Amino acid sequence: MKLLVLEEKSVFERHAPKELFSACEVTVMSPYSTAAEVAKVCGDAELLLASPVIRIGRDMIAALPNLRLIQTEGVGFEGVDLDTAKERGIFVCNCRGVNALAVAEHTVMLMLCCLRDVVNGNRDVLEGRQNDRKVEYMQTGSLKELGDCTVGFIGYGAIGREAARLTRAFGARTLYYKPVPADEEFAEYCPLEELLAISDIVSLNLPLTGETENMADRRFYGKMKKGAYLINTARGGLVNSKDLIDAIASGQLAGAGLDVLDHEPVQKDHVLLTAPEEVRRKIIFSPHIAGVSASAFRRTYEIVMENVIAVKQGKRPANIVNGL
Repeated sequence: MKLLVLEEKSVFERHAPKELFSACEVTVMSPYSTAAEVAKVCGDAELLLASPVIRIGRDMIAALPNLRLIQTEGVGFEGVDLDTAKERGIFVCNCRGVNALAVAEHTVMLMLCCLRDVVNGNRDVLEGRQNDRKVEYMQTGSLKELGDCTVGFIGYGAIGREAARLTRAFGARTLYYKPVPADEEFAEYCPLEELLAISDIVSLNLPLTGETENMADRRFYGKMKKGAYLINTARGGLVNSKDLIDAIASGQLAGAGLDVLDHEPVQKDHVLLTAPEEVRRKIIFSPHIAGVSASAFRRTYEIVMENVIAVKQGKRPANIVNGL
């Protein structure tokens, strides 16, 4: 079977198992290839493996008439036209749960970095102001321990639950909100507005949909506890960046830890990167790497391999997300 891979070649070749090359005729193209380019180079592909953050629209699906499987290289699948794939009888599958621990660890790291003001502390040490900064922290008493905080998770799937387990181990009070209450082993259910009002840290751990896009906006921040932090390791489109700048500038929020931004790949002129310095100094950025770990990639390609074999054998693959 012919497998088209829309991913950085160096990334794919680093993590893909040898068995995948034995099972398929593999063509790797840039994740930002157009439908016309794909049709010209590998229009007869039966399998498509794609980065989870790119768009696989009707035009791309139409360019691949033999397609039987769209497999995302991760948990996300919001860029795939699920309806068109379903109309064509094409399975769309993700790798649900493979990076839950990696993202949870990164989520907690961003919380700790915010609470300990790591960005400014690091800069001041490099600039020879170690003692000045230390004395300031002692005078203001501004640094907090995670165990003294209430942490609210919006979204409570595999990642939210794992992150709640970790924050609870620090001694934090852990709350969660999702439309249908779930397992409460590591966090207690709390209505959304109440969670926002009492949480010292609010973590977004839910998918990007039409309903959740820009959910963290001016009204959302206005309902948060004054001086709280926002953490986003899910999708950049959940956050209204301009409203976030205003919330931090006004002091409504103390800061934010962001692994994702809207309109990725992020360019230098992004509104958050050009915000006033006093705002930028209260935001910790990381380059969308929460789910990037050696173990997460290993688990991802185990699922990819299993699904490729299943489709070759005429069986149903795992983790179908488009209702087939």
